[in-house]
Amino acid sequence: MAGVLCFEVRDTGAIGVPTTAASLDELSIHLPQGVYTTFRTYPGCRVLRLGAHLDRLVESAAIEGHELKLDYIALRRAIADVLAQSGFALARVRLTVGFLPSTVIFVSLNELHEPPAELYEAGVRCGIAERALHREAPRSKSTRFIGPASAAREAVSDVNEVLLVDDHMDILEGSSSNFFAVLDGTLRTADAGVLAGVTRGTVLGCADGLVPVEFTPVRVPDISRLQEAFITSVSRAVLPVVEIDGHRLGNGRPGDVTRELMRRFDAALERELEPISLESGGAR
Repeated sequence: MAGVLCFEVRDTGAIGVPTTAASLDELSIHLPQGVYTTFRTYPGCRVLRLGAHLDRLVESAAIEGHELKLDYIALRRAIADVLAQSGFALARVRLTVGFLPSTVIFVSLNELHEPPAELYEAGVRCGIAERALHREAPRSKSTRFIGPASAAREAVSDVNEVLLVDDHMDILEGSSSNFFAVLDGTLRTADAGVLAGVTRGTVLGCADGLVPVEFTPVRVPDISRLQEAFITSVSRAVLPVVEIDGHRLGNGRPGDVTRELMRRFDAALERELEPISLESGGAR
């Protein structure tokens, strides 16, 4: 099997939904509007903090005005079943909860191809969105944001990620990532106005004792003064950024803070990865 797969989760199990979508974003735009979360699998069908992803679905739904009661154990089993059917060695998985007259849950996935190792060695380039763009409800991972974020990404070519800015020229986050930068010896990342990514939370834990952290966004005029930068997401982990909007950062190579956070994040994976299907009540 190949391409994007989609399943509706029912009491009787996961039922395949026909789709011709070329990407998870394209599929999501055509599913019922609601909330979502995206995660990846690791060898051995393991995941990082799946409970946090499920918690975020519940929290996002509450922000959108819906009470969502998830059976965490049953949903984990359904995801494990879908992954087994897919045949994917590694997968990028998206859970979407649509709010129709009744709640409907979809599991969509495609095969994950990890970024080449050379990108982590050399770093990547990022662009700046052509117009100001931010989430209406930053703490809600709403499917409403998928379309505008995808459009912003498509409007900027030849970069790994496009960074979203607000009307004050503050860099908030990437179109599908969180953004961090080192400025004057401090690790900076926006807090208000951005989604608190699960990978972002892991990285912030890794930064404890390494570098002071300031929850203040970097402004576009400050890009030329940045010593280091990186983006985080479930599929990229900690990915160094060495150029933003044509400005080379530092010496044009991934910096010491970024490299140490990459190492610490890998160590956190070794400690925290867990099987998707957990049968105990502590699965959250």
